[in-house]
Amino acid sequence: MSHLVGYHRVSHTSQCLELGREALLKAGVPEERIYAEKISGKSKDNRPELKAMLKSLREGDECVVHKLDRLARNAQDLLTIVESITNAGASLNILDLGINTGTPVGKMIITVLGAVSELERSYINDRTRLGVQRYIEKGGKMGPKPKSKRDKKIKALAAGGQHSWAEIAEDAGCSKQTVYRVLSPEKAEKHREADMTRYYKKAGKMPGKGKTPTSANPPKRGTTTMEVSEGRATKPYPGVN
Repeated sequence: MSHLVGYHRVSHTSQCLELGREALLKAGVPEERIYAEKISGKSKDNRPELKAMLKSLREGDECVVHKLDRLARNAQDLLTIVESITNAGASLNILDLGINTGTPVGKMIITVLGAVSELERSYINDRTRLGVQRYIEKGGKMGPKPKSKRDKKIKALAAGGQHSWAEIAEDAGCSKQTVYRVLSPEKAEKHREADMTRYYKKAGKMPGKGKTPTSANPPKRGTTTMEVSEGRATKPYPGVN
């Protein structure tokens, strides 16, 4: 047996849930099947009521939301949520837009939205990659400054062939990543460029503004995007310890 299932969210504790709840009730959603929460919508991963709603969906159910931004704040999250709803055999009804993914028109709109989102990500990747390359060509910083005495020691230990990279790093008082950078500079530079591209894409800014993150000077946990853009702090690169 199919059911109407509602979801509503407001961002702040001072905001009222009643307006959205009334809209869902008016649309026929039973009171006991409305999932509501007061929490930021920046990410779908930190919303327990949303997760509970998605988990409750069964074949033939219809998920009803008052407004699109109450469900998702960006296209990627929306597409992921719609995919979860579809995989459960349910459909999504967005009341203020009149979009229902259970109809051919609704499915078409979501498909177009997905294509636009994919194109946007592609453009962002290309722009960020070019920005990093130009930054490097103009002499932009690529990691920590070399230390001649330490680097000579690393090369000497490696030339002896008796030590692993972990042992060299411990002896030289540095990280294995530094050993890799000294012994394989060309490969390390390519990896560094890829890391920088991922970082600046995530931070939403181009290189050359503020401090560039380095593995030798890692940021503190909880750093905000505003702090990054102002050069007051940095975010770690993905995959860098």
